[in-house]
Amino acid sequence: MIDWIFDHKRRWLGRRNLENEWLRRSDYREFLVELASSPLPLGRVSLFVLALDGVPVAAQLNSVDGTRVESLIATYDDRYSRFSVGNIVNEECLCWALERGLDFDFRLGDQSFKLVWAKRQRDIVSVQVLTGVRGWPLFAFLHARAAAERVRFKLGLGRFVRGRLRDRSGQPASTER
Repeated sequence: MIDWIFDHKRRWLGRRNLENEWLRRSDYREFLVELASSPLPLGRVSLFVLALDGVPVAAQLNSVDGTRVESLIATYDDRYSRFSVGNIVNEECLCWALERGLDFDFRLGDQSFKLVWAKRQRDIVSVQVLTGVRGWPLFAFLHARAAAERVRFKLGLGRFVRGRLRDRSGQPASTER
């Protein structure tokens, strides 16, 4: 199933002219296979698969701890996208988490589908400790970049501006956030 997930996620990214270097790394694949197949206590990893006549059409791999379920990687077979199979498997994951009294964490990112499922959104805070004179130019740059991001999202520009600027600059597309 990990190979199926990687294959379909790469196709999904390809249709959108996006790239994710993690999906090309054999060590990442091996890590997920080991994680999913290791004899850890029940609940460390959950793999949900939606199948039609025994053939997978959507899947989602999650990490699970004592308080939450975190979506690691999810995808679907594009031939079934009109049936919202990705949403169906995601709904099952959410129900499973809620039945066990666990929070569901969609992880970082501002994708619009997340707000459909969530009742609240949390800001993530990063803290940088700068030491020495060389740290101040870096601080000024990071502060200016963060301010520009806040303005962009307040204006509702989302990923559009970053993608358009990247297209003009000739930089390769990336899904990193």
